[in-house]
Amino acid sequence: MIAVAISAALGLAALAWYMQRRPPARVRLSFARLLPDPPDEPSPKPRFAPIPPVRSLPFWLHLLLVALCLAALLTDVRVSTSNAPQDIGLRLVVDVSHSMGVQDEMGTRLDSALGLAQTILEAATEAAQGGTVCVDAFQVGADVSRMQPDHLDAARVRPEAGDIPALLQAARADPDLCVITHVAVLTDLPRPAVDRPTDAPQLIWAQVGSPQPNAGIVGVAYSPPQLGGRPAGVVLTLETYGDMPPPVVTVQGPGGMTRPMVMQAIDRAGRYLASFDVRRGGTFEVALDKGGAYVGDDHLRFSLNTPDKIGIDWRISGLPAVSAGSRKAEDDIVVMELTSVDPVPQGNAVLLAYQGWPNEAVEPRIGAFVEDPALFDPLNFDVLERHLPKGLTAPLPTGFIPQLTSDDGAVIVARRDNPPGLILPLPVLTRDPDVQALSQTLFYTGLQRLTQRGDHQLTPIWKTPDGTDIETAWKESDTARPLSAPSEVRFSMQSAEITRDTPIWPWLLLFALVSILAERLWLLSRSLTRKPVR
Repeated sequence: MIAVAISAALGLAALAWYMQRRPPARVRLSFARLLPDPPDEPSPKPRFAPIPPVRSLPFWLHLLLVALCLAALLTDVRVSTSNAPQDIGLRLVVDVSHSMGVQDEMGTRLDSALGLAQTILEAATEAAQGGTVCVDAFQVGADVSRMQPDHLDAARVRPEAGDIPALLQAARADPDLCVITHVAVLTDLPRPAVDRPTDAPQLIWAQVGSPQPNAGIVGVAYSPPQLGGRPAGVVLTLETYGDMPPPVVTVQGPGGMTRPMVMQAIDRAGRYLASFDVRRGGTFEVALDKGGAYVGDDHLRFSLNTPDKIGIDWRISGLPAVSAGSRKAEDDIVVMELTSVDPVPQGNAVLLAYQGWPNEAVEPRIGAFVEDPALFDPLNFDVLERHLPKGLTAPLPTGFIPQLTSDDGAVIVARRDNPPGLILPLPVLTRDPDVQALSQTLFYTGLQRLTQRGDHQLTPIWKTPDGTDIETAWKESDTARPLSAPSEVRFSMQSAEITRDTPIWPWLLLFALVSILAERLWLLSRSLTRKPVR
């Protein structure tokens, strides 16, 4: 509305300007002093004429200027323009990941893919019937890079793992040389089920390579040492694809060579687990015997810096210490009594013990607690409530929060998350057998909980037989996938035009500026041709 009001005011102002009468031109006479003064006009003429100056060209040009500006403000008209593409715009996406080097009776899978690419190029040239065929090519491994369409034979298998998202990224890349009408993906991976827009280029997904059985090492997990003398360990995850016998692995480490026992996993057919203890840290080489078609997942290397046992800094006298192994002091689990004198370690896992038995309270009861299966599952809560220790009523050390309380609010068990810490009552060695069993179970279960760091996955480096390193080679292990139905190689000659909507208001403003220029030029021409009055 504001734009309409401003445009209407401008239009009325232009109309008022041209409807006012102009004063007569002044005439200068050299002998005016010899003549009498002219008589006054009998009646003054009105300033505005009721009839617009329709014969004035500047008047119409100014009205056109106002109309164009008003149209630019109010009109949202867009003009659709189209660019006709090449007759056929073909994009070739060639998978050059490491599994494309698997051999069969036709050569490598990459050889089959390049041969199929030439077949697709010939089909596109024939379908063009003399028209233009524009070719855009990508090679895809762990990342995407362009390649020269005229030098497809220069493509080489890379020691990298590829995946479907990288192939789709190349297929959907913005055009560079021409408008893409067809995309051909040449890979040993099956065609994914993806939603594509109706106006997207035609997708030709060609899966190459006959299914071949394979076995590979797909994962390495490390288990830290625990109490009770259990050393650190490593679990290897092995996968078989197709008709493969149970795998056999050999481990070469700081302690020599070993062949760990391989067991069938219960969660998936064809998956096996091989575990072995780690007594010393160092570098470990794992080799799979007769791994099948793909050799990139048969050998890997990883390093560990692991202790022989859990290190415990035992500071409680009168309580049998748990055996400790060689470990740096700053990594020890500190076991000490909770007193008001000794500071609580802030950089180590810590188990703080306080005198909780005997409890002189009459019929103590359990209050609020936070569930912790690793700590409370071994306990009988009925026995715990009958022999409940007295809790702490003083403020807890920094970082600790209550885990188990009594009904009067005293804290019996408290925990700290980072670094791990527990506050527990001291175990009793010479009292009621129930209290002895309860107190020792709670204390040593808490200590066991602090030592359970949990298994974590390692990031090994796979190695080819010639020593080349490959990351995430497990992505290439499944070479026994059945071939999906080949896509129809069909090239349509119908132009897939690109439509671009262009707003019209810039053109309206341009014509408004032209009207201003025309009015100025017309006035200039009139001033040059007007004869001067003498």
